Amino acid sequence: MTVRIEGLEEVRRNLAKLSREVRREVVQQATKDAAEELRRDISNHINHDTAAGRPRSGKTSDFASAPGQYPKTDKGGLVRGLTTRKHSKGAAVISAVSYAVPVEFKDPAKGGRPYMGRGLHENENKIRRRVVNSLKAILRRPRA
Repeated sequence: MTVRIEGLEEVRRNLAKLSREVRREVVQQATKDAAEELRRDISNHINHDTAAGRPRSGKTSDFASAPGQYPKTDKGGLVRGLTTRKHSKGAAVISAVSYAVPVEFKDPAKGGRPYMGRGLHENENKIRRRVVNSLKAILRRPRA
């Protein structure tokens, strides 16, 4: 499963005036940083949000997540499987565990707990700011 951080068309139009090299540098650095920030945010929600679902395995102090919540960590595999990867047009957050797709896309009433799309939506403004800040930082650098 992959969530790509792309489509920042307004910023891309503004970058059109810059050299190809600078544009590539801005997009790659900004999306790499944003993908890492997104991965950290999703991991924090999975590891630290309070779960309000049913008790797990008959325990009274350990609860599963309820529909609409981020998945609650059990043994940590979902979080350990989250990584970021750079590619030619930016970066992606990837989950390497086999059950990532069902957790993301299964009906929440049947145990699905969307976390990638939700994390992307909740971080949309941070991602835009990250791109703008990266652009400003790169434009301030002296060029040879």
